[in-house]
Amino acid sequence: MKTLSLSCADHASLAKLLLNAWSAEYALRIVPVTNGPYECEQARYWTFPQAYYAAMFSARAVLLLDGIDLRNLEALEQQMHQWSIHGVYGPYLESDTFNNPLAELIPHRLQSGTKPPVVNRTNAEARQRRLVDVVASVALVHEAYIADRIGPPAYQALIDAMPSYLREGFVAARLSSNFVATLRQIRPCEHPAHPTKEPVY
Repeated sequence: MKTLSLSCADHASLAKLLLNAWSAEYALRIVPVTNGPYECEQARYWTFPQAYYAAMFSARAVLLLDGIDLRNLEALEQQMHQWSIHGVYGPYLESDTFNNPLAELIPHRLQSGTKPPVVNRTNAEARQRRLVDVVASVALVHEAYIADRIGPPAYQALIDAMPSYLREGFVAARLSSNFVATLRQIRPCEHPAHPTKEPVY
């Protein structure tokens, strides 16, 4: 695939979407889980939305490269579901539970009013780890595609412009040999079933 050259405006938009996605994932990764019942109670309200929006901003960044600025959350959810059906996420989300990677996250949009179940410290830690794994798996596929589309130097430049807690942390760690394997998985079905370029919601 020919490397995509971004305009200054598109580059800025892509950088902003990735910053939002990575910041949400960062917050998910550092959610404090302690023995205190109050801390467990508060953390459960944020882990699912953090995971949800990390995935959604990441998906928007992918679509932006095809000139699609899709902001409607339900349309984004449907798009990710279509990608999962077409095997875009390949072996990275093997469990049937995550055939649609947002399946358990959709009820927890900030405006939905859904309250995650109360859990103890052990279960809260396990849930957090599972959500981190789901988001990381989705992000790996999205980011590998973005890096392939704009070229490794341009993608590295995006990372280099990020705050230190991102460019020196998990974001940089994902930019590794794993990208090569991921690209081999997603290239046969690049962007199946894209939505038509309808007006931005």
